[in-house]
Amino acid sequence: MPSEEIIIDKDSIDVLSSDTRVAILKSLDSPGRMTATRLTDALNLSKSTVHEHLTRLAGAGFVKKDDSRKWVYWELTDKGRGVLHPHKQTRILFLLVSGMLTTVGGIVEMCRAVKDMLAPAVPQMKGISIPAEMHLVIGIVLIFVGVLLLYLGFRAKRKRWNG
Repeated sequence: MPSEEIIIDKDSIDVLSSDTRVAILKSLDSPGRMTATRLTDALNLSKSTVHEHLTRLAGAGFVKKDDSRKWVYWELTDKGRGVLHPHKQTRILFLLVSGMLTTVGGIVEMCRAVKDMLAPAVPQMKGISIPAEMHLVIGIVLIFVGVLLLYLGFRAKRKRWNG
């Protein structure tokens, strides 16, 4: 989902105030493609009623229709998904930010290892001293974990975009 905020205005609240429209949104969130006829059967409503609700939902930007094929399919927009799953975006951002910070930490540790290996011996400071090899191992592990978190974040983001 794009990083833009989902704005719920008075008209959106009015559209979402219908239990039937919320049920339609939830039905569209299920796996598989949905036509108005399939929604009619699933919700036990008339086709004209379903069509009227879909038109209102589309007008508010919660759903869109895909009429590029033989059948007209209805699907959730990013706004519709955001209303049904408001915390998914937060999890995706957490994965991406954690991945970036962990990767940067790994790069810093690897730079420390290289500096320690190339620098002439300096007097030891009081406290714990970590050998250069350990900085290298810590750096590699952090970079691996960071890349894994970034992969999971981008994968979740792509999955959310593609529905």
